Amino acid sequence: MYYVTTTGYKNMLAVIDMKTGARVSIITLRGGEVDGNPIITGDRCSVIVKDGNVRRGLIYKIPKGTFITDFRIT
Repeated sequence: MYYVTTTGYKNMLAVIDMKTGARVSIITLRGGEVDGNPIITGDRCSVIVKDGNVRRGLIYKIPKGTFITDFRIT
């Protein structure tokens, strides 16, 4: 199992192995700054980013951080 946390950088997330506490990977987000907390569902991580007045949802596969899709929030 994994959890995802912010890194102190506005456009990066860290994927952490819950058993060992080791950082498994870093996800560099596609545009914008994290707006809220990442949400884990199964092997997916969704996060909201904000770039100016535009908010988008991004979905990544964890633990490797492979980008899956994004969607605009209106």
